[in-house]
Amino acid sequence: MRPTMSDVAAAASVSKSTVSRALSGDSRVKYETRVRIMRIAQELGYTPSFSATALARGRTWMIGVATPGTPRGFSDPFYLEFLGGLGDGAIRAGYNLLIAAPSPDEEAPGGSALMEAAAAAATETGARAAADKEASAAGFAGRSRGMDLRGIIAQGAVDAVALTEPAENDPRLAVLRQYGVPFAFLGTCEENGRVAEGLSFVDGDNIGGARAAVEHLIALGHRRIACVTGAAGLVSTRHRLEGYRQAMAAAGLPVDERWIVDGESTKAGGRRAMENLLAMGLGRDAEAPTAVFAANDVMAIGALLAAREAGLRVPDDVSIAGFDGIPMAEVVDPPLTTVQQPIYELGRKLADVILTLLEAERRKEAPVLQEIVPCRLVVRGSTAPLRARA
Repeated sequence: MRPTMSDVAAAASVSKSTVSRALSGDSRVKYETRVRIMRIAQELGYTPSFSATALARGRTWMIGVATPGTPRGFSDPFYLEFLGGLGDGAIRAGYNLLIAAPSPDEEAPGGSALMEAAAAAATETGARAAADKEASAAGFAGRSRGMDLRGIIAQGAVDAVALTEPAENDPRLAVLRQYGVPFAFLGTCEENGRVAEGLSFVDGDNIGGARAAVEHLIALGHRRIACVTGAAGLVSTRHRLEGYRQAMAAAGLPVDERWIVDGESTKAGGRRAMENLLAMGLGRDAEAPTAVFAANDVMAIGALLAAREAGLRVPDDVSIAGFDGIPMAEVVDPPLTTVQQPIYELGRKLADVILTLLEAERRKEAPVLQEIVPCRLVVRGSTAPLRARA
């Protein structure tokens, strides 16, 4: 039998009204009491009725966070920092985050299961400045595991949705449009190869950032530059590849299509991509690439590890540059040259967009908010001038 609020109240030796207030984050309930009630509710497997809560409050005070299930998912350090910014922005306005897992009909190419721990990480990271809200969020964000995007919207669990990693002609748009819930993307949303009209998003300058990284490698004397791309089907993958191609074309350099290798957006994928490039003679053959641009930092780190295991020295034998500017990029050996995105700020900006859309909805308005945020090249020890090969 499904546990009830009465069961939680009995186990916690409090009244049902106290349980109700604790689960809704009411500050009149002591913080320690709320934490204890949340823990007991979790142990019993009790979850509040989202629809009933929404009816009682007029809103859920929850923002859903949906991923298309790309291989890196929320386990990527980029997303942990992004969720911190999104969570901070949401919580300061009284909202918490609810993580949705991808359903089979909503997954983008290369889909994989969502890291369940992301729900707790998102709320916990974003809630440090708001301890009272943290108790409520920590208890029930994690209970969303297995509930997909359609489920959290259809059950009235969220007031709005933040989405990441938009795919080409993203299948999640059909679900969002069906229910009419306010939503915005982290990433440029495109339909049929063009920026989608009427959709709000915040994104880093993927094309310009990738172009800057490759221009840096060219300025160092490299002429044969490989590109390790992200997961197929994502808008960001195509944009960063476009930046690579633009830089090569502007310098009058040919692109051997064999040098463009799928890294699946993961460290393991970056390692495999570098192994493929090594098999083409990278680091040994005079006609092979002398530098690698990886479309995110975790792939670049995987490539760096594979190069080292093959006996190559970075940057003496091969230069490697990444994209994103995750904290790990500073501490690998050698430190990674990368395109720095303001990751935390992207999360805060997306929260601001969603909050604006929610307020506009109450006024019966439907603004379209789109922002491309500049990135900057950070040069570190993984890139160096081309050395003559014997």
